[in-house]
Amino acid sequence: MWKAFVTVLLQPTLSSLSEVPSSEAQTPTEPLTIPVKEGFVTVNVDGQEIGLFLDSGYPDLTMLDGHWYEQEYGKDACKEPGAGCYFCPEDDPCDFEGTELPLTRFGDNTTLKSVLRSGSLVLTGRQAADFDFSVA
Repeated sequence: MWKAFVTVLLQPTLSSLSEVPSSEAQTPTEPLTIPVKEGFVTVNVDGQEIGLFLDSGYPDLTMLDGHWYEQEYGKDACKEPGAGCYFCPEDDPCDFEGTELPLTRFGDNTTLKSVLRSGSLVLTGRQAADFDFSVA
């Protein structure tokens, strides 16, 4: 069930991506083509390769907390294709208890509480720094 909620919308992202080797952010001049395999795309967030379900109806980049996911579904569950796990760094953990978290409610009344974060995003060789995303 949770795998259905690991989503990414790429349109707002495209204008903030630049070629990785460049030190300055530039709007790409060439179209960005992202391979989609069985509805999933691979992105790199803060150095972590993550397979996400592509959902053009969801406006955010949201990944599941890898620590929670493997506790819930077993060791190495995040290695399964499409698990969509992000592991918050030990020196900057995701705090799901500290403050009131944003709540997203979906059409089937499923809800997600998410921690808002910012980091690097790489799509097909183009990078966006300080990209906002959520960990649920």
